[in-house]
Amino acid sequence: MILKHRKQSVWLLKLTALKRRLPHFHKQLAKVSEDHSLKKSGYRGEKALDYQLDYIINETDCVVLQDLRLTGQLERHFQVDTLFITPKFITIIEAKNYAGTIEFKPEFNELIQTKEGKQKGIKDPITQVKRQMQHLNFWLRQHHYPSIPLRYFITISNPTTIIKAPSTYKDALEKVIHVEQINTKLLELDKTKEDVLLNNELMIK
Repeated sequence: MILKHRKQSVWLLKLTALKRRLPHFHKQLAKVSEDHSLKKSGYRGEKALDYQLDYIINETDCVVLQDLRLTGQLERHFQVDTLFITPKFITIIEAKNYAGTIEFKPEFNELIQTKEGKQKGIKDPITQVKRQMQHLNFWLRQHHYPSIPLRYFITISNPTTIIKAPSTYKDALEKVIHVEQINTKLLELDKTKEDVLLNNELMIK
């Protein structure tokens, strides 16, 4: 059951409108177009995840919250792409739409993307999700929820993207997956855990 549905972000809507209105000779058009492309790609990645989760929602006792914004430690807000809640575990799912080849460098908490012969460093999504887990754990304790296992996955929506990581880097090898694998991973978790939450506690207030 989906309690909170995903919508296009305000930033994406603003960039779409701005890109449409700027004249082709405007000096900021290239930057606006690049930002719009990145935001739109991210949204497509999130929608690809939503499409996959539609298949599992009716198979499990779960609640799904999309684009969830909560207040964590030090009164700082944090946002989660997708929160998948069952009586046995809670999973943060971060959707990415990287193209080309991505390679994790754990010694630097870094991710290198190679696309069309060009390399660039991008924010490490594993570090990002672990920070979200810390905030969520704090929020659950603050609101007196029972202790429940927290898990995470990072889904890559582009099926042609190559994922590389050192053989010793378990976080990347086990948690970074193509989006088509997410239902299998969630069902595996569901089979190995005992219920912790009651049905009325599944609803994040």
